[in-house]
Amino acid sequence: MSASLKRVIYVSERADTSNSDLQEIINSSRVNNPQKDITGCLVSGINSYLQLLEGPDAAVDELYRKISKDTRHTNIVILNEEVIDSRLFTSWSMRLDPFNNLMWSDEEINAGNFLNITATNALNIFTRIHEQGKSVF
Repeated sequence: MSASLKRVIYVSERADTSNSDLQEIINSSRVNNPQKDITGCLVSGINSYLQLLEGPDAAVDELYRKISKDTRHTNIVILNEEVIDSRLFTSWSMRLDPFNNLMWSDEEINAGNFLNITATNALNIFTRIHEQGKSVF
């Protein structure tokens, strides 16, 4: 029997707003995530990260524990945690989307501030990115 799939969406405050931390996160994700069958998407805002992780339950839990101790961000809040039947990002070890890739109706989100985002709006962002099918890198 295969392991159940899990999705976690979280928001966090960026400790460093330069792109060096961001590039390190993406590079390590693209190396490590395929080994654990984890896929996802990272949206980088001006002061925050919004990230979706998908994969086997235990692997997502292990990765989230590691992320929660990462000093490249603070104030980490889980917005959504659920068992899923299928992934949004089936072939992305970690997709990167800048916040300004799409226009949003919420002014804070449109400005790249995800710190006050609701769980529903966060899932809607990832669903919309999935539907757009755009590759940034």
